[in-house]
Amino acid sequence: MSLNLNCNFYLHIQIVIILLISVLLISVLMLIVFRTKSLSQKKKHELEKQEMLTRLKEEELKSIIKILESKEKIKQKIAHELHDRLGVMLGTIKLYVETEKNKATHEASQNNLQKGVELLEISIEEVRAISRELSSPTLEKFGLNPAINELVKSINQTKRINIEYQYSSGIALDSKAQIHIYRIVQELLSNAIRHSKANRILLKLDTKQGAISLTYVDNGIGFSESQAKQGIGWKSIYSRINQLKGVVEFQAYPEGTSILFQFPDGHL
Repeated sequence: MSLNLNCNFYLHIQIVIILLISVLLISVLMLIVFRTKSLSQKKKHELEKQEMLTRLKEEELKSIIKILESKEKIKQKIAHELHDRLGVMLGTIKLYVETEKNKATHEASQNNLQKGVELLEISIEEVRAISRELSSPTLEKFGLNPAINELVKSINQTKRINIEYQYSSGIALDSKAQIHIYRIVQELLSNAIRHSKANRILLKLDTKQGAISLTYVDNGIGFSESQAKQGIGWKSIYSRINQLKGVVEFQAYPEGTSILFQFPDGHL
């Protein structure tokens, strides 16, 4: 009888142990399933978040592209209005003033009218300069290389900065890409005139190994990429680089600034 009781006791103990182990295993399995599901959901949320951010960036880029294209059209319209209407009007006024100057017999009147003619000539040149800055007729008619050449020549004539411009033949760009690269060059040279204190600039547009590169080097006071990102003009440059699917690299240089832009020609 005692033996049977002992056997039953041990049997109950074994059953309890088995039950406890079973409960423990089930708990561990449930914990693993819960953990796996939680990680899966977290990963899913991360992927959804990443996808949403990608879509937002794409939408932001599309919006920036539309804004840039809209601004370009507005610039072209204003440039044409300045050149075709205001420029012609100022030229006509100049002719009238010159006619009256030639008729005037009083020396003081002749001097005053001559000053008026000179001011009108300055105003006409300013209108042409603003018109060229807003929209280059050379770019529209003859393409990127002649337009940059014209821009460089106009700056070199000031004798403040000497720009060496090098261009490799065989660069094929559509009209939109030409506008973007021209605006990048325009902004770089504008920044150099206003901020760099440089007196020499190297500007090079080249193509090799399936890519188009734009190199800018000056001997000015220099600035870093972090400084560039704070400028309004550089925000426009980065937007244009993104649209061209390009990259920009600020390179180490003993003095001044050295920047390399690269664009895959397959996207242009």
